[in-house]
Amino acid sequence: MSHWSWQKQVGALKHQLNNKESEVTRARAELQYLQGKLEDVTALLEVRTRELRGTQVFLTTVDKYPGTEVIALVDAFNHEIMQTCAVISDSFDFVQKPEHTTAEIDKACTKINEIMGPTMMRLLRTVRHSRDPLLVQVALQGAMINFSHRVITTWDYDHLGAHETLTKIYSNMIRTTETQAIRGRWRALTRAHAQKMTSEQQHELHSAMVKHICDILVATIVAAGCTKSYDGAYHQFKQSFGDQVANIVKMAVQLNKVVGEEVVSADLSPIEVTTGKEFDGATMEDFAGQGDHQAGELVLCTTALGLYRSEKVTVGDSIGLKNSLLKKPTVALESMADGLGWGTVEYAVLKQMLDSPLFQWSPTA
Repeated sequence: MSHWSWQKQVGALKHQLNNKESEVTRARAELQYLQGKLEDVTALLEVRTRELRGTQVFLTTVDKYPGTEVIALVDAFNHEIMQTCAVISDSFDFVQKPEHTTAEIDKACTKINEIMGPTMMRLLRTVRHSRDPLLVQVALQGAMINFSHRVITTWDYDHLGAHETLTKIYSNMIRTTETQAIRGRWRALTRAHAQKMTSEQQHELHSAMVKHICDILVATIVAAGCTKSYDGAYHQFKQSFGDQVANIVKMAVQLNKVVGEEVVSADLSPIEVTTGKEFDGATMEDFAGQGDHQAGELVLCTTALGLYRSEKVTVGDSIGLKNSLLKKPTVALESMADGLGWGTVEYAVLKQMLDSPLFQWSPTA
């Protein structure tokens, strides 16, 4: 082969090599571009996956607790309160004129008057409890139910001071405008995040709640004529029943989580009947178990929580609420005092005093 032919062949090979290098460069550039596109698509897929998961969370109406289990939890909670209060009322001695300072009695009566109303306060002060402390038990249950109802229904344990605001937003806006799936999930997420603010202070919060309800229960005992001083009664109470009360508070907190975060297919609400409301056998159970009631009988206090269910449903083109009473609340009536022992005044006379708008209790000056 001549030198010229060799050079010509080498030139052709160099040209082919240059072409291949150009192709490789273009291929690498295209590969880099496609890798970038793949990364973009992958990132977008991850974003959309997260969004889909978030959407699925809002669309799901699967509850962690079915209605029957929630009812069972409420029943267990009510039973624990009833048993504890029965033992407490039997563990203290009561007399008509206890050896308390006037200030202690006034303080206790003021607290009971604020929480359960003047009728309960006056009955505690007037009924003779030494033989049968049933009214004391009822008052203790009423105080415990009143406190527990607030614990179960709170959005934030008042740590943020946002309970009233969140309640209004949910009741007036979310419940009326959104589907059941969205409103249930909104409630669950909002309550969960609002209460995360207190997670670091959970032990302190629990201790504060236990102390608060213990103060109320001891005030009930003192107002009823416990033979011990306030400090003495409080010491005995904490020593004997502190663990039981702490367990009841723990159960109330669990119910807050169950009805607030873990049930989204409907709104489950614990029911406490307002003191002084007229008794309705269709929606309430009588603590005394009496079947016949006179018209106009008034509620003294709630002794066991009820449970109410509300679900937003679509029927054809219309949207409405499907409401049902899963469990009636149990209430003690003012008339239960008819069969109790009385002290310095007869019940008929006291009843006239209670019904009179002129009879208003005030602490001793």
